[in-house]
Amino acid sequence: MKQSLAGFLVASALCVATPLALGAQAIEFAKGATSAQVEGSIQGQKAVDYTVKGRAGQTMSISLKSDNTSAYFNVTPPGANAEPIFIGTRVGTEWSGKLPADGDYAIHVYLAGYAASKNESAKYTMTVSAGGG
Repeated sequence: MKQSLAGFLVASALCVATPLALGAQAIEFAKGATSAQVEGSIQGQKAVDYTVKGRAGQTMSISLKSDNTSAYFNVTPPGANAEPIFIGTRVGTEWSGKLPADGDYAIHVYLAGYAASKNESAKYTMTVSAGGG
């Protein structure tokens, strides 16, 4: 029991820390579009990282739909030591907020807790939109 609790705590800590990962996939809006949709899959503790450009004052919205209820995402603003402005495991799979700064925002899609430790998988569709500002 202690070992599985320790594994859960380590997996949870890794999911909260959302660095702007090298090799992250860029989400780009088509010319004139205010949203984009990406599809992917995750398994176990292997996450997928995305970046999307944003401007201070814009409102960004993200929605994650998955076949696994343990799939979540975090959003981290630009900056080497930035703290996440959204942590999915605390709030859910939909977020909308006003962006605090110009730059690349990191979106970290992952499986949480038990699902990650049991090497479950998830297919997902994520919609990202930004406007205003």
